[in-house]
This record gives sequence, C-alpha cells and structure tokens, in this order.
Amino acid sequence: MTRITRRVWVAWLLTLLIPWTCTASELVLRQEVQTYDAWDAISLRADATHTLTLADVRREEKLFQPPTGPRANLGPRDETIWLHLPLRAEGDVSTWIFDINYAPIQEAEVFLLQSGEVVKHASLGASVPLAKRPLPSRSHALPLALTSGQTYDLYLRIRTPTAVVLPIALMQASAYQIREYLVLFNQGMIAGVALALLIYGLMHRWSLKDALFAYYALILCGSAIYFLTFFGLPQQFIWATQTPLTMKAGPMGVLLALTGGGHFVTQALGTRHRFPILHFGLKAVAWLSLGALLATLVGALDYGQTQVAATIFGPAVMLFAIPAAWLRARSRDQVGIYMLIGWSCYMLGAIATAALLRGYAPANWWTLHLMQIGWLIEMFAWIRVLGLNIATLRATAQKAEEARQSLESQALTDALTGLPNRRALDLMLARALTEREPQGLLVVYLLDLDGFKAINDRFGHGTGDAVLIQVCQRLRQQLRQSDFLSRHGGDEFVLVAQHLPGEPEAERLGRKLIEAIAGQLFEVDHHECPVGLTVGYALAPRDGEDAETLLRRADQAMYAGKQAGRNRLQVFAA
Repeated sequence: MTRITRRVWVAWLLTLLIPWTCTASELVLRQEVQTYDAWDAISLRADATHTLTLADVRREEKLFQPPTGPRANLGPRDETIWLHLPLRAEGDVSTWIFDINYAPIQEAEVFLLQSGEVVKHASLGASVPLAKRPLPSRSHALPLALTSGQTYDLYLRIRTPTAVVLPIALMQASAYQIREYLVLFNQGMIAGVALALLIYGLMHRWSLKDALFAYYALILCGSAIYFLTFFGLPQQFIWATQTPLTMKAGPMGVLLALTGGGHFVTQALGTRHRFPILHFGLKAVAWLSLGALLATLVGALDYGQTQVAATIFGPAVMLFAIPAAWLRARSRDQVGIYMLIGWSCYMLGAIATAALLRGYAPANWWTLHLMQIGWLIEMFAWIRVLGLNIATLRATAQKAEEARQSLESQALTDALTGLPNRRALDLMLARALTEREPQGLLVVYLLDLDGFKAINDRFGHGTGDAVLIQVCQRLRQQLRQSDFLSRHGGDEFVLVAQHLPGEPEAERLGRKLIEAIAGQLFEVDHHECPVGLTVGYALAPRDGEDAETLLRRADQAMYAGKQAGRNRLQVFAA
C-alpha cells in the first residue's frame, strides 16, 4: 500500500468517525441565528438505578461524558439518561425555545440553572397531558427566558421505553412556529392523500367485492396511525392525555398494516400456486401480526413487547414479499414490477427507521422521514397494482360475458346456416305477439323446399348443406330489416313478418320468396341443383293469437300447398 493510498484510507475513516463523536462545549446563542443544534454542546450520564437527583448528578459533574455513537441518537436504553447543556445568550433575544423534536419520548424533565440556582423546572414528554405542557404542541418544547451575557446550565432527565432519539435544538420563537406550521402542513397533506386513497380502496371494495382493496385499506389505516403517532399529532389533536393503549398506538398501527400487507401480497402476486413457500411465509406473518395486535388490545403485551413484534414481523414480510415480486418482475409482469418498486422503496425507509430506533443511525430529517417517503411511494405503486387488478377483473368479466354470449348464441343459432334456430324463434314470436300493435298484421310463414331430398340422395349431404346455405342467402335478400327468418329443421324455414298493412302485402312478400328460390338454379361443385319452394302462412290475430297456433296453422297451409301441386303460396283456411 502506497503512502497516498494510506492517507486516503485514513481520511475516509476519519470522515466516518467524526459524526459519531463530539466534544462538549458551551452553546452560545446569538440573535442572528434562528436555530441551534445543541448536540455538540451536550454531555451525558446514565443512571441505571433510576434514583439520581439533580443534586446527585451535579455533585459528580465529572462523570458526564460527551455522547458517542450516531448524532442525537442513543438507541434503546434501559437506564435513565441525564444530559447537561451549558448555555450562554448574547443579543436582544430574551426567549428561546428548547425543543426535543421526537414525539415518542415519554418522560423528559428539564432543569435550568443560573449561578447554581434552579430558575426553570418543567416536565415534558408524551406522558404529560397536552394541557399541562409548557407549549401545547406535538414536540416537547419549553420557552426559556435567558438574559444576555448570562451563563446557564440546562439539565435534562430522560426516561422512556422507546429509543432515546434526541434531536435537541434551541430556536427563536419565530423559527419554531414556522417549523411547526410546515410539519403540520406536510403531515396534513399526507394524511389527506392517505384518506383519499382509503376512500378509493373502500369504494372499490364495495363495488367490486374484491378483498384486495380491503387489504389495501388495512395497510393505509395501519401505516397512517403509525406515522401520525410517530410525529405526535394524535396527542395534539385527538387524545390530549396518553393512556397505556394510546402509548402503543404506533406499533399497533404497524401490526395492522402488516396484517393487511401479507394478504395483499399473496393475492396481488398469486403466490398460492406460483410460490407456495413464500405464500406460506406471508400468510404466517400476516396472521402472527394479527395475533400480536389482538394480544396488545387486550393488554397481554406491553409497549416494549408490541414494538419488538412489529420490528420482527415488518422485515419478515419484506423477506417473503420482495423475492415473490422479483420472480414476477423477471418475466416483465407489470404487477410484479410495481410490487417490487413499492416494496423496495418501503424497505429502504424501513431499514433507515430500524437503524434509527436501534441506535445505528443519526437522527436527522432523512432518517426521521425516509420511511414515510418510502411508504407514500409504495402506496402509489399499490394504486397501480390495484389498477392492473381492476383491468384484470374487467378482462375476466368481459371474457365471461363473451363466453356467455357465445353459448347463448350457440343455443339460439343454427350451426349450418347461422340463422336463428327453433328455440330463438319461439322466444322471438312470443315477444312479438305480446308487443304487437293492433293496427298491423303479424304473419307467420312456413317455407319448405321442393326437390331437396332428391339432391341429398343424388349428390350427398355435403351438397345439400351447400344448397341450404345458398337458399338462406337468397331468402335474406328479399326481407326487410324487421323480418325474422329462422331454420325450423331439415329443409324447413319460418319467417315472421311484422307491421304489414294488410293481406295483399302478406301475399306479395310470400310470392317474392317463392320467385327468389324457384326462379333460380343453385350450383354446387359443378352440379346444378334445382329446388322449389312451397310457402304456407297464417295471420295474427285472424288465425291465432299465440305462437303454437300460428305455427301449426302455417304448417297446415304449407301442406295444403304441397298437396295442391307444390311450388306455390297457400294461406291458412279454416
């Protein structure tokens, strides 16, 4: 290793170590600076017995040491933590806001000393009801009246079951107000987006009866509860006093989101048959999360146990979901691609938050908000997944409808000629008789080919079928748009003509049909196939008012025409 290379490595290591160590010094507050990060001036001492008082820690001032580890983050600590911050104010600003911008801190007791005397004492933390806080805000804030040129000592006693995350700042009142307005605005916007997405999911669950949208709603509700609690908004706007149950609202929200998330992934990716092992893992995590949530609700799990369950099951879902999404995405499946994008973004945020809560990452804007950013991206990715699911449902419904229509068409259509069959005729004729107008005639014609049996016997059924198809085409050319032609069976056809003005028009239509068939030769495979047509018809309401009667009498008229010499038109005569 060359000298230059060694210097590069040393410089790189120093850049890693610098953020993890700090040397305590006096924090000087000047009016030209709006906000001061107090961490560099803080020293701390741990109290494993939880019994030390302010007098005790002041007597042993030398035991305070500069904090080590990530900036503004002490991680999970069972001890009570004492912090010391020397202050000096300069300029005309008389009031500064001492602020701990991490809502989950449970107990924080502040002592401000001047010349060894306590001039300010206040209790902060989530355990303090909103009405009893020095400032009724989501963060833990305390106004400090500081005289210019005077030196103060601020002692902070922290005890909390949550991670000891301490983004401590001294701020001028205007800067504090602006920051809080921005926080409320941003979180309100995000809550509004979550509410809109929730309504979207519930409405589609109600209209489409698809459980995927219900699981999406669970994810939204659980995640929203967690983030609102993480930033301290419920205690500012919903419950003023914290209870043992509301204290656990954050990890409970995570468990609710994991319950919906496991089922959402299995249904969206279809893991049951494609990836059975991953499917079993996702289902197990979902049900275990639900079990932990119910156990927390009935008081069987305390805050620490609930948080441990959430931090274990959260990565477990990603452990199964990301491989399943990756396997689907490899085949360029759109659902798999968007699931992979969503889970990857959420995973980055979850890793950052887990590192923050375990004391491995500094407390800054990114580590405090990265999970929420990843969650928003994930939720919009899920919207695309739901859109693809809707498209799939519509395509499936369309195919089912097409199949139904195809089956219905097959049931009502003659396979050879494509004409409506006997069943379709019965339905149409019954409807036409019901809707018949009194001033018009409804005529039922029964058409029977003359000489068709000889063609079948001489040239075969294939030729006969071809002749039937040509006959249908010629008959159709003579009909009006409202006329209904159907194949009745064999070489028989039935025509229903509605709204005819009188009997002359009925006779004229029948003769047109005969001329279209008898006056032409049909040629199939160079064979001339002459056929004729005998037509019998009956009129409604004169000859009958129901389908069965009209068909029977049209058939009688047709047979009368056959007996009279074939190739002729015959009206029913009683």
